[in-house]
Amino acid sequence: CQDECNVAIAMNLGDWVQAPYSGMISEANSTLKLTGSSDRIGNMVLSREWFNLQGSTVYFKWRPGGDVGIYAHFNPGICGMFSAYQTSFFTSGWRYADSTLLVSNDWVYTMFSCTEFGECTLRSAKNDYADQGGEIIREDTKAPTVVQQEILQATCVSFSIADPYGGTDQSALLQEVKIVNGTVIEKPTVGVSLYDGEDTIPTLFNIENEGTTSTCLWDIEHNELEGNVIKGIMDGSHIGDCYLSTDIDNVRGVSFSMKTVVEGNIYGLIKMSYSSGYDEDDFFISKGSSSGWNEYWLPTVKSSNGLQWKLSQESGYFEGTEYLWLKDVKVWYDET
Repeated sequence: CQDECNVAIAMNLGDWVQAPYSGMISEANSTLKLTGSSDRIGNMVLSREWFNLQGSTVYFKWRPGGDVGIYAHFNPGICGMFSAYQTSFFTSGWRYADSTLLVSNDWVYTMFSCTEFGECTLRSAKNDYADQGGEIIREDTKAPTVVQQEILQATCVSFSIADPYGGTDQSALLQEVKIVNGTVIEKPTVGVSLYDGEDTIPTLFNIENEGTTSTCLWDIEHNELEGNVIKGIMDGSHIGDCYLSTDIDNVRGVSFSMKTVVEGNIYGLIKMSYSSGYDEDDFFISKGSSSGWNEYWLPTVKSSNGLQWKLSQESGYFEGTEYLWLKDVKVWYDET
């Protein structure tokens, strides 16, 4: 195929959905600007469209904003494979783990080249893309797996700034995302409700605590504006995870509305996230941040072990309460 396999994602707010952060996202001069939410709390966007990326190359032109002498890390990514908190590819201020340190606000040109079998190579360069003569500053490879092969059949792309010590004074700018030899795929058309405002949490949902002595609760809350919604609460100062999950598999997508609220003092990794069974981390993470309602419609791995929403405290200090609200939860199948 020729032109139909070359896709450009516009730098318009309508073409992206924000993960549950409260930071500003703005557009100007064909560039998206993601501003930090507050001290150490970042920002992230996911493409609204889904793509088949087997045998394709995804190109990102991006750069840090604000003072590069202050710590933050930056992640252009493919959902479920290279996304926030999975790998700190690039940092400012100082290096973290095996990250590449950015010392200027120059543009970075990143390529993800993926085979049909699930192997992906990342090459980032300065001055231009690596295949156009740019000087390579980082190269990574993910070995092929069956799960990665399945991810590439239906996924989205993402971009994030995480852990900005400068808070709202730091940002990340995204000027270009294009896909060569990839295709936009149709979203599944048959939706089945898992929760649609019932008075109790349906029995198909499992509630589990792991390694936590915090108060962890999933319940139904009713309010005049929203009706009945599922509400997750994690209260305390102890490390651990609190899950709401289903064992449903063999689905092509999941949609839900989600809102997060944090009350109290936070230091460390307080995470609210959603996962669809990938062998890596989550689609998105709200790190101790409050947000309004956002609607998500995300691809899933058919062979996964279900769907999962998680409240988590990984490290640090937390005195207060974090909340996660869910409503309009559906799974999606192809029409048969």
